[in-house]
Amino acid sequence: MELGPMTEEILVMGGTLTIRPITVGQLIALFSRFPVLIELLGGQKSSDIVSIAGTVALAHVIATATGDIDNPEAVERAEQLGVGKVAEIIDKIMEITFEDGVGPFVQRIKTATRNTKILMSEDSSLESSVPWSASLTGDEPRKTRLPLRRVR
Repeated sequence: MELGPMTEEILVMGGTLTIRPITVGQLIALFSRFPVLIELLGGQKSSDIVSIAGTVALAHVIATATGDIDNPEAVERAEQLGVGKVAEIIDKIMEITFEDGVGPFVQRIKTATRNTKILMSEDSSLESSVPWSASLTGDEPRKTRLPLRRVR
């Protein structure tokens, strides 16, 4: 599999910060540790993100994107960044992590979650967003080449 560049560079205080897309496993770990980050995927402006999520959660996001997930010094340095720089870095992380944008990602998650809830629910009145088809389940009668004859 050939992929394009997997990093982006951002100038920070005279140095260069190299960031990478956040993986699914890393994203799940961040959501588990900082549930408020899930709310941010709803379309908050990056300038509002700092006040909503707080510096600690965003510092962990930045440290994760730089590959320093378990480095307390990296988290501490990220906490010391100014609001504008944090917003710029978060924007770039979102751009390279969610290539199609956050909206389509959130919609896929909502659809998957909704369909999972329907499958797990005993309430048969819930309607799936995926149309049911016997051909998809293997329950469709087999088509025969010859017409069936009644046996007497």
